[in-house]
Amino acid sequence: MATTVLVVIDGGFRFKKDSAPPSDADRDFTYSTLTDALEAAGMLVTRAHRQDDSTATSGWTGFKFDALPAGHSLAEFDVIWLIGLQGRNVALKTL
Repeated sequence: MATTVLVVIDGGFRFKKDSAPPSDADRDFTYSTLTDALEAAGMLVTRAHRQDDSTATSGWTGFKFDALPAGHSLAEFDVIWLIGLQGRNVALKTL
């Protein structure tokens, strides 16, 4: 059975070059290199983005761990990769 991988990115990161909206990653590294290598090794990869990425797996944009796409569970993945740029989902209180 193939290893299932969930890769979650956010911010200006995109899975493919020349995606919409434009990506800062176009200047250096696109995560297609990573996910393509995982798939070439026989893994099944789901691409999720915390904001909007036209090249994420269909239904997996606006991703939140507590609100997965209908019919999905984190338990279906053998490996979960989190690659973050923007950090927290919540506003911090000022002391």
